[in-house]
Amino acid sequence: MATFTVQVIGACRTGGEHIGLDVLRDGQQVKRIMVCKTDMLTTNLDWEAVIPFFLREVVKRSGATTLAQAKTAVEAASWVI
Repeated sequence: MATFTVQVIGACRTGGEHIGLDVLRDGQQVKRIMVCKTDMLTTNLDWEAVIPFFLREVVKRSGATTLAQAKTAVEAASWVI
């Protein structure tokens, strides 16, 4: 089962306006992103907008080529935030 984790890696030292995040899959970094603090606090995104991204990543990284394989990959995945 793949476990995805979003981990805060720190804030910008020149004013703290950017927050660094690592996205980990089973403890291995797959993406590093920098987000403006203002954007993070004022975004109108909700879970319905974000979950499809996580599901796409799970299916893509599993190598699924059939709907049954995609279903298995999604059912086996978990996220830690």
